[in-house]
Amino acid sequence: MSDAPDTTLAVVSLGSNIEPRAQRLADARAALAAIPQTRVVKASSVRETEPVDVPEEFRCQRFLNQVVVCETALEAHDFLHRLQAIETEQGRVRGPVRNVPRTIDLDLVAFGDLVLDETACGGPAGLCFSRMNYSCASGVCSAGAFHIISTTRPPAMAATRIVA
Repeated sequence: MSDAPDTTLAVVSLGSNIEPRAQRLADARAALAAIPQTRVVKASSVRETEPVDVPEEFRCQRFLNQVVVCETALEAHDFLHRLQAIETEQGRVRGPVRNVPRTIDLDLVAFGDLVLDETACGGPAGLCFSRMNYSCASGVCSAGAFHIISTTRPPAMAATRIVA
């Protein structure tokens, strides 16, 4: 698959704060690569980060985070549903309390030039974009032909796009 007009670049942020965190990220990368009509173009290095916006009792559980760029022929909603299926397959449990420890967290932070409707995705998009901006500001996404460019908007929302 090449960056043809019928494919889209998707940026996915990966995170885990339940051991074995590194293995969970590796399993998620493998699952992303196994999505039909999709290939992993590149992956950032893995970074350990402090938890953000979590209940007090979980603030000691640091995350391992990574950003992966995929090229896919799938539509945005289909790709997002595949990410959610990977989370479920890898033991992610969603409950009434937000931001509790998780085996794996896959956030679709960019999909071509589509604009994220945070109410439709049911999540705190600003937090996801903030993590993405932190990773990119640290230089983990700028290798090769793609550069991730972000701009912060209040309150910590960001528009992220990929340029060739």
